[in-house]
Amino acid sequence: MLSDESTDVEAFFEGANNVYEGADVNFNSQRIVLRETGSEGKHHYTNSNISSLNKIDTINGPVATGLADGVYTITAANITNTTGSGGEASVEITIAGGSATAAVLSGGRGYAAGDQLTIPGNLLGGASPADDLTVTVGAVSASNEGVFSDYQGQFSLSQTIGTTVTDSLEVLGITSGGVETVTTTTDWVDEKNPPIKVTYDAVNQRLQFTVERNILGTGTNSNFNSFTIYGAENADDTNNLGIPAKNDSTEVLIRGGEVLSAEAFVADGEEIQLNDKRYGVKVNYNSDTRSFTFSSGTTGEAIAANGALGVSEAQSASNIEVGRYSLSADDGSVSDTNDHFSGDNHLMAVGISKSDAVFTAGRGLAASPAVATGKAANDDLTDVFRLSTAEGDNRFNVSVNGINGVVEVPSGFYVGSTLAEALETRINQVMDATTGETVGGVTVRYSSDTNNFVFTTGTTGNDSTIKVKGASRLGSR
Repeated sequence: MLSDESTDVEAFFEGANNVYEGADVNFNSQRIVLRETGSEGKHHYTNSNISSLNKIDTINGPVATGLADGVYTITAANITNTTGSGGEASVEITIAGGSATAAVLSGGRGYAAGDQLTIPGNLLGGASPADDLTVTVGAVSASNEGVFSDYQGQFSLSQTIGTTVTDSLEVLGITSGGVETVTTTTDWVDEKNPPIKVTYDAVNQRLQFTVERNILGTGTNSNFNSFTIYGAENADDTNNLGIPAKNDSTEVLIRGGEVLSAEAFVADGEEIQLNDKRYGVKVNYNSDTRSFTFSSGTTGEAIAANGALGVSEAQSASNIEVGRYSLSADDGSVSDTNDHFSGDNHLMAVGISKSDAVFTAGRGLAASPAVATGKAANDDLTDVFRLSTAEGDNRFNVSVNGINGVVEVPSGFYVGSTLAEALETRINQVMDATTGETVGGVTVRYSSDTNNFVFTTGTTGNDSTIKVKGASRLGSR
């Protein structure tokens, strides 16, 4: 922050570093963080040690003196502690009619009521030590200043924003209206090199936590030998992120490489689009022709019922349309939210003015989805049954269109239909850990007539596959 790069202080924007490894976005707060760096440059005290040091509010008086009348400003460098260990205070001494009174200019730090301060007589129009003046500290209060304070001496630039000349401190957010707004804290967590790292296990749909043993392990300043993760202090159950309650949390030793895994969780909020969903759409780019190709997730042409062999019900034509809303030239807002195709997307070369776009209609019979039909369960699943983590019968291995995952439904009591619902929700949130592609559109149904489960993909065609493996008692092996 100085003309020469500092060797013991660094500055960075809070939240500019990714909150977890591989994150595509960050949460920059646009606030500047200043902190000391390097073990040698760091102070051997915390900010609370500094801000809690008392400053002088008042000095007792008046004090009798034989000095002539006058007013004198005495800086901290010229004040000696007769008793006490405070510092950095400055005062104004007024002598009138043989009495001296002291007014506090700067309260300093580290003072206590009753401390005595000595001021050389030669600074008061007399001689030292014959005319030295000793005053006594009266009231004190906690200092609000921390490790970082008093920037004005270094930041003396100004700049014009619009038509207003603004001090650089204002621009940096260090002051507001001339009042310092800096908050100083002592933090053991380094956001640029966090000791605890959080990752998402896409296969098992759960959060995982690892600790850097060189920061928090045995032999470090913290000297921790284990860690645990739990939810709110007053929680009595696992939260919606799979983090257990305190009484149910497990403890993991810090030895290097250990991982604490939370429980599986899924998004359970309301869906944005409840009806008329589509799956399996593909988008390809041809670098030779510099054009995009959009393919629907279904195939086939319109065929009336019994209009072809194997077509007992009317078949709808496969179709796909790609376009863009018309946008206002004034502010970029959507001109008509009911007209989805009245605008242009020039980057992808689609829209109302793109007359050279080519549409190829679907032909033939519609492709079918992949279906996995389970065997009849050993138990009657119309009756209530229990699944538990201890038995492992609440875990299912799933593969849909080449995307593999492990689905874990919560331990508890189910019937066939409620288990089907829980499986469907979780299977449709299985994600490929490498590509980020997620499963979607899979349906899970329980048939009370045959006492089994049926799994159906949301996509169709040769690329559609589905496999589900679970406990044999449920008929899914």
